[in-house]
Amino acid sequence: MPPPDVRELVHHSNSHAAAHESNNRPTVEDLLAIYEIDEALANSKPVSSIAIFDDVLTAGTHYRAMQIKLAARFPGVPIFGMFIARRAIPPPSDGWVKQMQELFGKVDGE
Repeated sequence: MPPPDVRELVHHSNSHAAAHESNNRPTVEDLLAIYEIDEALANSKPVSSIAIFDDVLTAGTHYRAMQIKLAARFPGVPIFGMFIARRAIPPPSDGWVKQMQELFGKVDGE
């Protein structure tokens, strides 16, 4: 099997605030207005399927806009999503540590 063909086919024509940092999240229509296909890359090789890599899926707006834009440019080509998630776990509070010590005792070295 040949290695995957990775291309950054879609670019923003201008920047916008991160959706998770804004009370006014962009709509699919807002994103479609700023997403542009890199035609040089799009025409460089045939495309048999497309995977869109996106970060945590909240409302799916960015994925949906990207899917619409790519489907219009590559009609009939299967498109699927790969969603990458990351979770920041806060350090335990003193109260939580005390509860664990009461249940399980102190760990050596404490």
